[in-house]
Amino acid sequence: MFSGQSAEPAVSVIVATVEAERSIVECLRSLKAARGGSAAELIVVDGSNDTTADLVHRIFPDVALIRMRAGTLAPRLWSAGLAVAKGRNVALMTGHSKVPYNWLDALGSALGPGVSGSGGPVALSAASSLLDAAIYFLRYSAFMPGGNAGATSTREIAADNAMYRGDILRRHSRSFDDGFWEVDFHHRIRAEGEALAMVPGARLEFGRSFPLMAISRQRFAHGRHFGRWRVRNTKVTRLRTFVAAPVVPFVLMARIAGRVFRSGGDALRFAAASPLILWLSICWAAGEARGAAEA
Repeated sequence: MFSGQSAEPAVSVIVATVEAERSIVECLRSLKAARGGSAAELIVVDGSNDTTADLVHRIFPDVALIRMRAGTLAPRLWSAGLAVAKGRNVALMTGHSKVPYNWLDALGSALGPGVSGSGGPVALSAASSLLDAAIYFLRYSAFMPGGNAGATSTREIAADNAMYRGDILRRHSRSFDDGFWEVDFHHRIRAEGEALAMVPGARLEFGRSFPLMAISRQRFAHGRHFGRWRVRNTKVTRLRTFVAAPVVPFVLMARIAGRVFRSGGDALRFAAASPLILWLSICWAAGEARGAAEA
């Protein structure tokens, strides 16, 4: 999957973009301003219906750009970037976010023997809409900013704010043919004795993102993939998935609410976005049931 060239940059950054025309310029400017960003290999892999790719091509001609079919899911966009990335370490994010100046240093400092991946918390931009907030709480509630302690061992990190050792990615490159699905990948590397680290200093800000129909389709597709994976790789049966599907959205809502209140997050924004969160949770649950049926 990776280039075999010997002249490798210290890090490659793969930015998956889907309907990111409102945020991609700010995203790439933050990456270029990041310490070490000027020496990083920047790769944008785009699956948008909008003008994202054209903006990248016109404003950032030095950034590698891969255009893919509109609507391609982020894990498959990341996989396409991994196929050409040359860095000794590889960072992943989406075009809906921006990073602080120390992002690359903070993530890279946690990697080493036995620690194959590092991730940081994800904060919600003050400029985000209610739909952006709904996407944020649904996708990133487990990774909301907390204390300022140093890097700690963790079971999961969000691939949307992550860096991995290139050697561990190369070792598993054949498994990315259907996309880089971080839950699958983390499951495999934990079985090998590898660890993941959470780095509070690598805080990424999630901002303006998808239209409602686009994120609804994506939540269904992600749930579908998870439903297939869960039935094939765990003891969860198709029947259990079907029976649970009607209550899954409410379980997700309760879980997110608990995280928001425990972390001291923005409870008012969560409450205002809750109808949209519930809708996107229904899309996920429907996809999960569909995927279980297909497994």
